[in-house]
Amino acid sequence: MLRCLLRSAIVLCLFSCSPALPVLAQSNTKAVIEIHRAIYGSLEDASQRRSFCDASAHVQRICQGVRRCRLKVDDKMCGDPAPSQNKYLDVEYSCGAGHRILRVNKGGVLILECP
Repeated sequence: MLRCLLRSAIVLCLFSCSPALPVLAQSNTKAVIEIHRAIYGSLEDASQRRSFCDASAHVQRICQGVRRCRLKVDDKMCGDPAPSQNKYLDVEYSCGAGHRILRVNKGGVLILECP
C-alpha cells in the first residue's frame, strides 16, 4: 500500500507491507520556473520617457513550468516599443519560494534555471 502527501517541496510517501509496520520515505520534488511578469522596452535617460511592451506571454510560452530555459532577447518578443533606443527585458519569476527579477539587454540571452 502506498499513500503520498505533498508538504511544501517534499513528497512524503508512506509504504506499508502490513498495517502495523509502516515505513516512511522522502523524495525532493524539483522546483519549476513560474513567470510572473516580463516587460521589454527602454527608459530614455534625458526625458525619462518609458516605452515598454508586455512580453509575459512570449516568455511564459518558453519558460513556464520547466526547470531550465534559454531565450534570445529581441524585438520578436512583443514588437519594438522604442525604435532606435537601447532596450532590455525585465523578468520577474520564481523557482519555488521567493521572487527574483532578472534584466537582460537586447541581443543577450535570458537563462533561467531552478536549482
